[in-house]
Amino acid sequence: MFSYQSGAAKSNISSSSYLWQSPLAVNGGKVSLKNNGNNKLYIRLIQKGQPSSGQDVQSNINPDVLQMRIGYFTLGGKEIDPSKLPQGTDFVAQVNIKNPGKRGRYDNMALTQIFPSGWEILNTRMMNNDEAFKSSESDYRDIRDDRVNTYFSLPEGKEVTYYVMLNAAYAGKYYLPAVYCEAMYNNSITALLKGQWVEVR
Repeated sequence: MFSYQSGAAKSNISSSSYLWQSPLAVNGGKVSLKNNGNNKLYIRLIQKGQPSSGQDVQSNINPDVLQMRIGYFTLGGKEIDPSKLPQGTDFVAQVNIKNPGKRGRYDNMALTQIFPSGWEILNTRMMNNDEAFKSSESDYRDIRDDRVNTYFSLPEGKEVTYYVMLNAAYAGKYYLPAVYCEAMYNNSITALLKGQWVEVR
């Protein structure tokens, strides 16, 4: 049994399960925990968030651990600058990820791509046709309104390529968040490429 206090709220927890989790409402950035039992407890605090527009984190890539690069292309394969696109343009985001092989095979990898609200993701699986750009194999792809999450494994020395078809749908200036790739159960294996402002005209 243990108790925790977050802000003005205090709770006592008793569970026969070896694993227990709960969201915490943190007020003022403080959480207090007390073990009222005889068993040793292992606590893990997970925090999630997204930087404000323009306050993005810096790129962080260790080429000896995980390599990642991003490109944007027309449907004909010509590289384009995503910072200024004519309204109505169809284009492709390409991400290449490589395991340099110095730490063995990487499993349970997760690639997170969040796109600005002025861009629309073209879900080719809903169009009843094959993708014009064929992505590498993945364990699962979660395509949502504003993001694509790709889950995969990466053997040593291998490189994978994932494509997302997009349309510059709405005129305006928007922020394109960072692209992030990580091993979900090993936080020493990560790669991040910072975001940027983009414009649809």
